[in-house]
Amino acid sequence: MDAERLLVHTDLAPVQVADRLGFTSATVFTLFFRRCTGETPTAFRTRAHGGSATASQGWPARSWCAGDSAPE
Repeated sequence: MDAERLLVHTDLAPVQVADRLGFTSATVFTLFFRRCTGETPTAFRTRAHGGSATASQGWPARSWCAGDSAPE
């Protein structure tokens, strides 16, 4: 939820969001975010701001997205 909030309400780049949230890299953040939401951080931001990004298929949400620790 923090990542979604930062992507919607700030102009921070996804790499900056990743850093602010303590991810080891932007790649790890993007993989985690995509597994949780079904779309990349950039696609999420575009859709949230009224764009037409579509969620990717084949990336089901994982139970650890709801607050458990992220896998390393």
